[in-house]
Amino acid sequence: MKRYSELHDSTFMGITLIWDTGVVECTFRLGDGHDKLLRLTTECAQQVSCSRVFPWGRSVSVNEVVVEHLPDGLKVTIEMQSGDEICLLCERERLG
Repeated sequence: MKRYSELHDSTFMGITLIWDTGVVECTFRLGDGHDKLLRLTTECAQQVSCSRVFPWGRSVSVNEVVVEHLPDGLKVTIEMQSGDEICLLCERERLG
């Protein structure tokens, strides 16, 4: 399991799915005074799920991002500070 600790407290800006290729791009803005954007890109996405019901209250900030290895690929989970989760099942991921 891998954690992207640098995304904790970042602002989740949005998600884009290119249906034809299965590329998913999640964009984050770091709040360290530099307003740097980071993109988490996944390839060959097989499933994308996203809740937006705010069980812990409204928030645009990320709590944690975890990548788990599964028998058929990877599961990327973005847990928001609102309690919502964005889950991606894919073959590869990279942060840049």
